[in-house]
Amino acid sequence: HDERGGLPPTRRLNVWMECGKCTDRRYDGVFALQSNIKSTVDVFVTRQHFSLPKGVALTEALKENIFCTVACIETRIPLAIVGQPGSKTLSFHIVRDNLYGEFSANKFCKQFVAIDSFFYQCSEQSTSEHVASVFDSAIERQQFYNEQAR
Repeated sequence: HDERGGLPPTRRLNVWMECGKCTDRRYDGVFALQSNIKSTVDVFVTRQHFSLPKGVALTEALKENIFCTVACIETRIPLAIVGQPGSKTLSFHIVRDNLYGEFSANKFCKQFVAIDSFFYQCSEQSTSEHVASVFDSAIERQQFYNEQAR
């Protein structure tokens, strides 16, 4: 990891090269894919789309975390954001404070589902049983919401 908790540049390039294998072109596809993803994130995560706390800078890491959090919520894909202290908790709180479904303050956020946050902060004292219990509780809550929607 680099000093910001992200992947070092050489490792990041390797990740992009692997992603590029999913495109038509090999090495050129890496940069096309990276550029497309960055453009999408930059258009998606703006101050016009999300209300942010005063003084918060929209860094690349924060924008990526907000984008991934919303995408995973919408597609019901579990998400664990790990790494050094930084934008992980902040991004989650920004998403939580903006996604109220049709009651969202920003028109952009009205198109997304309202969320009921289920937050768990791991620490050195966390055990696998604690984590499993949190997942079990979240699954039970989702099953309850699914039954209510029928």
